[in-house]
Amino acid sequence: MQMLQEHNRTLMGERLSNLGVNDLCLLENQLEQSLRCMREKKGYIFHQQNIQLSEEIKLIHERNLELKNKLYGATCYPPTQSIYEKY
Repeated sequence: MQMLQEHNRTLMGERLSNLGVNDLCLLENQLEQSLRCMREKKGYIFHQQNIQLSEEIKLIHERNLELKNKLYGATCYPPTQSIYEKY
């Protein structure tokens, strides 16, 4: 348990003056690896949110077209084609 607490203190930046060069290099590598993992996860989450928001935009646009066609009817304006129907 004490080793775990010491390791935690080291990771939190406490008592770094007691560490040697090799230990500091190891700690630096661990921190860099952790940052890479966090950035990858952040990128993945942003990508997933972007996909979700694109789908929501598509649904809102489709609903807007439905309401527009319902409001104006086919007599005043021809039904508007969705930009998504092309794909």
